[in-house]
Amino acid sequence: MPNQKLKSARAIAVNLGVSEASIDQSLIAGANLLISICDGRLTTGAAAEQASDAVAQAVSGLAALREARESFVACHQALTVVRDDHGLGEADVGCTGNKPRARRAKPILAAVA
Repeated sequence: MPNQKLKSARAIAVNLGVSEASIDQSLIAGANLLISICDGRLTTGAAAEQASDAVAQAVSGLAALREARESFVACHQALTVVRDDHGLGEADVGCTGNKPRARRAKPILAAVA
């Protein structure tokens, strides 16, 4: 069973990394699209109104990608807790150690008077 846990954890880590990188690449592509739309409008001398809808849609798409990115970050943090609960180490799973972690709140001990 420990080998199955490790195999599963490694597969999750790989797919999580791919998902996070895909979102980042999509954000970069969307930002470049927005730049191209604005630059194209300025270069051609078109009225701002002509590109307004396209700019709004590109910005809306970028906002949706940011929300998706936040969801993947939350997923990553949740998986960190699961990994730790199962006693798997970062290096064993293939995780990098420089990521912030979500931790369960530690119980507050009552002060003894």
